[in-house]
Amino acid sequence: MKKIQITGLLFIILCFGASAQRAPGLIWKKHFGGNKADRALDVAADYTGRIAVAASTTSPAEGDKAGAFGGQDALFMLLDADGQVRKETRLGGKGNDLLKSVAPTFDGGFILAGRTTSSGAGKTDGWLVKLDENGDTLWQKTVGFHRNEEFNDIIQTADGGLLAVGSIERAEGKTDMWVYCAYPDGTVRWQQTFGNRGADEARAVAETQDGHIAIAGVTSQGKGGRNIWLFIIDKNGKPLNHHIFGSRMYEEVNGIVATMDGGFALSGFAKTNTENEGRGMKDAWLIKTAADGEMVWQTTVGGRSNDSAFGMTETTDGSLLLVGYTFSHLIGANTSNALIAKVDSAGKLIWQTDEYGGKADDELTAAALLPDGSFVLAGTTASRQEEAREEDIWVMRLNREYDFNTTVPTQLAISGLQLLDNGDGILEEGEEAWLSMTVENKGRQDAYDADLVIQETGQNKFLQFAGYRKIGFLAPGRSRRVLIPVKALEGVAPGDAAFEVFCTDASRTRTQPATLSFTLKPLNLPSDYLDIQWMWPAAGSKPGRELQVEVKQPVVSIRVRTRSDRKLNKSHFTILLNGQPYKVGQKAGEANLADKGKTRDIFTYEYVNQVELTLGMNTIEVVAENGSKKAVTPAIRVEYSNKPNLHVLAVGIDHDDLKYTARDAMDFAASFAGQDGKLFDKVYMTALVSGSKTRSGVFQTDGDVVRKAFRDLQDKYQYTIYEQDLLLVFVSSHGKTVNNEFKIIPTDFGLTGEKSLIDYRQDIIDQLTPLPCRKLVFIDACHSGSFDLDEASGTAVGTEGQDNAQSKALIGLSDGSAYAGTLASCRSDESSWEDARWNNGAFTEAILGAFHNEPFRDGQGVFSPTDDDRTLTIGELYRYISRRVPQMLLDAGKQGAQHPYLSQEQYARVKDIPVFEVGGNN
Repeated sequence: MKKIQITGLLFIILCFGASAQRAPGLIWKKHFGGNKADRALDVAADYTGRIAVAASTTSPAEGDKAGAFGGQDALFMLLDADGQVRKETRLGGKGNDLLKSVAPTFDGGFILAGRTTSSGAGKTDGWLVKLDENGDTLWQKTVGFHRNEEFNDIIQTADGGLLAVGSIERAEGKTDMWVYCAYPDGTVRWQQTFGNRGADEARAVAETQDGHIAIAGVTSQGKGGRNIWLFIIDKNGKPLNHHIFGSRMYEEVNGIVATMDGGFALSGFAKTNTENEGRGMKDAWLIKTAADGEMVWQTTVGGRSNDSAFGMTETTDGSLLLVGYTFSHLIGANTSNALIAKVDSAGKLIWQTDEYGGKADDELTAAALLPDGSFVLAGTTASRQEEAREEDIWVMRLNREYDFNTTVPTQLAISGLQLLDNGDGILEEGEEAWLSMTVENKGRQDAYDADLVIQETGQNKFLQFAGYRKIGFLAPGRSRRVLIPVKALEGVAPGDAAFEVFCTDASRTRTQPATLSFTLKPLNLPSDYLDIQWMWPAAGSKPGRELQVEVKQPVVSIRVRTRSDRKLNKSHFTILLNGQPYKVGQKAGEANLADKGKTRDIFTYEYVNQVELTLGMNTIEVVAENGSKKAVTPAIRVEYSNKPNLHVLAVGIDHDDLKYTARDAMDFAASFAGQDGKLFDKVYMTALVSGSKTRSGVFQTDGDVVRKAFRDLQDKYQYTIYEQDLLLVFVSSHGKTVNNEFKIIPTDFGLTGEKSLIDYRQDIIDQLTPLPCRKLVFIDACHSGSFDLDEASGTAVGTEGQDNAQSKALIGLSDGSAYAGTLASCRSDESSWEDARWNNGAFTEAILGAFHNEPFRDGQGVFSPTDDDRTLTIGELYRYISRRVPQMLLDAGKQGAQHPYLSQEQYARVKDIPVFEVGGNN
């Protein structure tokens, strides 16, 4: 009996495992279109499970609108979960118009982005369209200059704003990556461009849980004619990291998702080469990165012909579902079928299928996960077997892969419930605000079909809000911020609103309710009325209240709300910067005035503009005048701080006769932990040490890895390092002189091969010189290659007649650079010492002592690193270690000398640069 039970259990497990290797079944498949070309470009699912499709059409418009559109128009389709069309909206003018991306918004509607030639400032302009929950147009906005601009993707960020990416033309045939951040009404908050000398373009965008933005694009500045470019910025547009992926062939990227593990996945295609190990002439290419954008793995999907991936979505088990096209479904195929594939979180192909399609070209361009775990895919079919007339919009829904267990309770929780209004915590008649909260899965069980229920316990009929929001799937440890629009309607009575919010899911588990109360206030305003109030950067300001904010960017976006008994326009507003009118008579930033409606004969407006700041403290006020009255916001003190960042790269290479080089590098880098927010805004640390491997399994101190690390400094920091920043490079290893060129030896095995050596000029100095920042190289390899260390005694034995040109050449290289300085561990006729009593080399031990603000005694008396101001400069550091290192050797009974060396020219250049705040956490 026991055997039968085990066999039956094994049979069930094997059947489940086998089924997991196959594509999920088809629920339905639909096609839509006219007698010309109709193509689906993007698909999204909202919280209720409805499906939004962004498409293009050249089929003639019908009815009254037949003459209102141009050659190519945008098409929005809203489908229910069964694929039935609930709304179809044609958008555009008499030119060629295209909406490439669609995303759900917190108010239940949708935002779309693309390009238009029907209106705008240039030949082609970026185009934004906002639809309500029914698919009706709320507003449209063109964004552009005087050439060609377009958006390729858009998302709504966690703070409720909009972020679109695309390209902007700066010269004929030359484009830059374009990032446009807007308020919910489309008004610009900030925008950035990134690019080099050729064609650069942003294709897709995703937001992480911590608010960082990842942008996937293509660039001509990589190895080949076109490579993939990943750019990571913070919520204010400041670059954090960027990476270029690809070979000397040709690659494209079409999609990006922020994955559950905090990293990113990019989908596209790559020409087959030895680096990507492709199968055919062109393969679908999937790249997985860590949170900082460093590649973790890559894989190709496809057969022996041409294949490509377009859209992608993460599945409930953390895998990735790719869609695209394939020509590999038949030998010699000259038309494509749809490609659908699943790759797990480690890059292993789980399944792929090419079963959908006919005898003409068919492809899938987008994929989305529905709240119940099923998938919706969209693309284009031209096959008669799919009942297409010409090229038709093609949408299909696939079943979810697994039937989840609804008997195990989940642990969902709601936190941070608050009212996001103008900042005063009062919802006034006619005011629109948000209920903000975070839903988190704190358990170990996946939560499926999670629903958020919002109730106002007083059942106030003058409050407008959505009482239900679909959350869908939520994995363990994951959270989702939710914004629910709420508005006080005309006629609201004074009193309090009491909200209760809870969450349920498929397991029928109900969370503890979160509660929130706030005051409701009717408008009883006199005639001849005008007021003005900050919305950003300091919402809820009151007269007499001191307001101060700190920003890191030179331009700040301001936003005020104004109520007036008379209509206003932009000319009724004046910005005062430090008490003076700001750019009066000029194009003052990106001024915009949004009409928010009329309540009880009072007009409400939101005024937005951008103000350029000067370093230090700035005072900003906004004045509104309506002809008979003047209102002024409280003054805001905005401190613009461009506090530098610190970048540390430490390399430590162990040798048989050097035992502490790797430890020296690790300790040097680790000493800067906790320095963020002190002398430096951010501190970025990288250590390459013996015994450790890269993500790809190569030893970190391999010559090629070290050389690449320095090349990456130039490539990676092109947009992320600034003139005021400080770059510290620490290298500890053996060195030698070859043909009067100083070399670093990456391994004892490299002593016999010149190719493995790291050339100090080419591989280090030449990579550092183009960087605009301040920089200093600490090198503990100046003369170490000329001495043999007696391990038993811990003494260094000099070699008679040894060539001392190494150190002279080393210092000379940095003297020739306008930016770099080299602080050597010893002079040309000395060696660098290490000892077990120090657990470091003398050079590193002295540096760490300075960072710890350790007093020390030598023949001249007691001395300390700093002059009692806690800020250690490079000059103070050099003076300290110049006295401490020789004394350490004397105290340890070493029979030799060591004097750190920095040339007088370099000392004068770098002596006043702050490097460390002592007496803190270190």
